[in-house]
Amino acid sequence: MANTVSVDDMADAIMEGLLEYAELATDEMKKCVKKAGNTVKKEIDGSAPKLTGKYKKSWRVKTLKENSSELLVVVHSPTRYMLTHLLEKGHAKRGGGRVAAISHIAPAEEAGIRELTEGIEKMTHEQVLMMMKEMELPYAYDHFVEGEAPDPPFAVFLYPKADNFSADGMPYYKINQLVIEVYTDLKDIELEKRIEAVLEKHGIFYAKSEVWIASERLYEVLYEMEAANE
Repeated sequence: MANTVSVDDMADAIMEGLLEYAELATDEMKKCVKKAGNTVKKEIDGSAPKLTGKYKKSWRVKTLKENSSELLVVVHSPTRYMLTHLLEKGHAKRGGGRVAAISHIAPAEEAGIRELTEGIEKMTHEQVLMMMKEMELPYAYDHFVEGEAPDPPFAVFLYPKADNFSADGMPYYKINQLVIEVYTDLKDIELEKRIEAVLEKHGIFYAKSEVWIASERLYEVLYEMEAANE
């Protein structure tokens, strides 16, 4: 059943929904990081020099740091780390010449980056606009001009914050939080099904909440998701 809130309490109700969504989004991001780490290890396992097999088997995925909003993993060889540079880059010989490099770390890293990028790839602004049109509702960014708002149902969308993903202290992938607010006079299940069909058609993972705004006599359904920060 929907919650009823005043305009004064609406910000708190929306913030609570955003925090719930952030937790869901963070969990999905962590899954992507873990999957990328495992991909790097798998790639190294398949291409590392075999000789005795001890070097190949020494690689591990280790969690260095994890809290409610962050996960840092490293793929490393804790017992054969002294060999990684020599094998990956090659080295000079005492009597001249050079031992050829056996590149197995860089390609694995590239595979991990691809895995991570694909896992967290989100909609561009152009795709958001296309999706809004497919919902077949009057819409605007953030709000309609006062006095020019259409009769319900209508929708607004906005990017209230950015949740950037960082690597090595730099923004690696910039992500906007996307919010779509759908307003109706009454609860409209069929309209919600139509909206959600559009989101699902685009493969969007979203969180949903709803409130009755007594002062406006409007019913709001809130959809929260992510979009690329271009």
